[in-house]
Amino acid sequence: MNSRERVIAALQRQIPDRVPILEWFVHPKVYQTILPGSTWPDFVEQIGLDAIVAHFMFEGTFKEEPLDEKTCINEWGVTFGVTAEHKAPIEGPIKSLADLRRYTPPDPYAPHRLGRLPDYVRRFKGEKAIVWCQRAEFMWAAELCRLDDFLVFMVEQPRLVHEVLDMVNDFAIALARHAVHAGTEVIMLGDDIAYRSGPMVSPQMYDEFIRPRLARIVRTIHDEGAFVVKHSDGNLWPILDMIISTGVDGINPLEPVAGMDIGEVKRKYGDRVCLIGNIDCGDLLSCGTPEQVRRTVRETIHIAGVNGGYIMSSSNTIHSSVKPENYRAMIEETHRAGVYPLV
Repeated sequence: MNSRERVIAALQRQIPDRVPILEWFVHPKVYQTILPGSTWPDFVEQIGLDAIVAHFMFEGTFKEEPLDEKTCINEWGVTFGVTAEHKAPIEGPIKSLADLRRYTPPDPYAPHRLGRLPDYVRRFKGEKAIVWCQRAEFMWAAELCRLDDFLVFMVEQPRLVHEVLDMVNDFAIALARHAVHAGTEVIMLGDDIAYRSGPMVSPQMYDEFIRPRLARIVRTIHDEGAFVVKHSDGNLWPILDMIISTGVDGINPLEPVAGMDIGEVKRKYGDRVCLIGNIDCGDLLSCGTPEQVRRTVRETIHIAGVNGGYIMSSSNTIHSSVKPENYRAMIEETHRAGVYPLV
């Protein structure tokens, strides 16, 4: 199998020749330490990742303008605080139905919208799985209202929340179609919905506000001929059955420190969804040793990789604090220990 075939087999819960490995973001500090002078696509090719990932958050797919040294505003009209490595939403433009009536969302077909995805398609189509990361509904809507206010509005202004979610979901569906037509084969839908302690919303509110929109975009992406991976950090147990009921093909990143025991997820849902992730990017990859990483990779493969349906990945991203030697060990051990039949 080549890399593309390997990822597709895992997403179909089949047994590939070996466990595939992907990462939806690797900080340049990490991959350029491992392969000095490399670009992201060069690293993917040379190190042996099985997917090339394009991502709306990191590739200039949404225009933004600085307001001062510490803040900027993006195309959605959301104000962000800026740090050396991260932008955090501070304020949004919608607080009422009147605000929503005056609001115009960005154009999903703007020339810059897909970032470097077309370049990746030209270089890797047919060889690597082409993955496009975007959101589906929750976080774009929450940023438009400011997250704390948005959660309150679910109780106090439910009509506003439904209408904002519908607007964002329409945008997300158009963007996903655009990405599939440009050559992507897998859409990874972000929208973190949980803390380590549990979801940000109750199961009842998830079922009312979020699940129907997620199901709608999943149906659309499947109709367009692509696969869907749902990404959310945190403890998803109270809502995991509802997430999987929408028909997603994969679930990521299965954060172990949030109680997402991959063995339990495999037992309960391994016949319905591909599992992606579970290698702790906090203490293990940032503070552990290469041998500890290799041991965890082996253990995870032998738990989650049984009968296929598993893709190796971190529990969030390979951020700047991850030790490069640990990430290299994670890749190498997957290549070595993930060969089927597992022994």
